[in-house]
Amino acid sequence: MTRPTKNPKTGVYRIRMRVPEGRRATLGVGERIVTLGTRDPKEAAAKAPILTAKLKAEFNAARAASGPARRLTHREVIEQAGIW
Repeated sequence: MTRPTKNPKTGVYRIRMRVPEGRRATLGVGERIVTLGTRDPKEAAAKAPILTAKLKAEFNAARAASGPARRLTHREVIEQAGIW
């Protein structure tokens, strides 16, 4: 599980999660940072699992949105090469 860390400038706790490799193109980022909105470590520890679950759900939704990967047919490869 991801642990909450303090923002060094503000002191507010946050969650940092790396976006899985296959979902980076869909989401357009390599890392997500979400603030927990508190400076209290106990409150941050209580909120962290909830936000972690939301981020994982977002990553799974991005996977579903991108659809399953498929192989191109020979004809599609030739068409793409012609466009390029």
